[in-house]
Amino acid sequence: MSEADQELSSRDGLSREKEATPSQSDQSAQSQTIVSGSGGDRPGVKVYVQTSKFRPGDSVRVILSGGRRDGPYLVESVPSVARYTLCFENGESARGGAVVHENDLEVA
Repeated sequence: MSEADQELSSRDGLSREKEATPSQSDQSAQSQTIVSGSGGDRPGVKVYVQTSKFRPGDSVRVILSGGRRDGPYLVESVPSVARYTLCFENGESARGGAVVHENDLEVA
C-alpha cells in the first residue's frame, strides 16, 4: 500500500487490504447480498458463507425419482459447494464420476 493510500485509509478509517476468501478446499463459498435500509437505516452488503453438508468419506444415498433410493455410496470429492462425486467402498468412482447435487443426497 502506498503512503498516500495509507494516509487516506487512516483518515477514512477504511482498510484497503483484501479480505481472505475461503478456498475450494474449505468446501465453502462466500456470497454477498445487498440489503436496503429500512426505517432510515443505510443500505449495506450482508456477507454469508455457504458450506457443503457432506465431506469426503461420508456415507450417502442418492434420491431418485419416485422417492426410490440408490446406494449407499461414499462421498469421493466435493468439487464445489453442495456438489459431490461419489464412489464405492473400494474407492472406485460411482455413477460414471458424475457430479451429484446436495439436494439429491441423504445420509445413509
